[in-house]
Amino acid sequence: MRRKALAMDEEAKPKLFRTGREMKRRRGGEGESQCTQKTISLQSPLGTIQVRGCEAGVHTMRLLMDVAPAERNDQGPGSCEVIDGSAGAGPELLRCVDWLRDYFRDPGAAGGPLLPRLHHPTLRGDSFSSRVLRTLLQEVRFGETVSYKRLAEMAGNPRAVRAVGGAMRRNPVPLVIPCHRVVPSSGPSGAYMGGRGNHLKVWLLAHERPGG
Repeated sequence: MRRKALAMDEEAKPKLFRTGREMKRRRGGEGESQCTQKTISLQSPLGTIQVRGCEAGVHTMRLLMDVAPAERNDQGPGSCEVIDGSAGAGPELLRCVDWLRDYFRDPGAAGGPLLPRLHHPTLRGDSFSSRVLRTLLQEVRFGETVSYKRLAEMAGNPRAVRAVGGAMRRNPVPLVIPCHRVVPSSGPSGAYMGGRGNHLKVWLLAHERPGG
């Protein structure tokens, strides 16, 4: 009887694990499934920017990096215009478009009331990553930088410096949540977008400096 019970337990395990994964997928997808998202593409001094969001707020922002660094100075500071997807866009996506235009024309102006609402699931939770991202958005202003260590302290865990780096890599809305302002305690400005966009980080920090 004991051998039979053990055999039944072994047979049940794959089903239980599969059910758990399926439940996790359903729970993880609930926030997204309730959102009808739309994408707006803009041409900016950084190249093409794609902003995706729903009626409740912006979910993601992607910098496609399709403009060579040497070409960025040839575009005017206010040259951020929609190239696709504005028809039928919700108010928060349009607010984000206005924010981006302000940012490239005058970074200081983008800190005003036009900041778009954010609706990515990562930002709605209470994980350390979400606290780091919210702290960065609320506390580190235009023209400022903050070290990974200091940001960990500000988010409530001074020892979680590596976790801050992970949060920066997972930032769903770069520019709006300014991960380019997070720098090492010493040395160069540090990696940006997984090391692929270090030149963008340098450009953004210079753009935000007074007279930049």
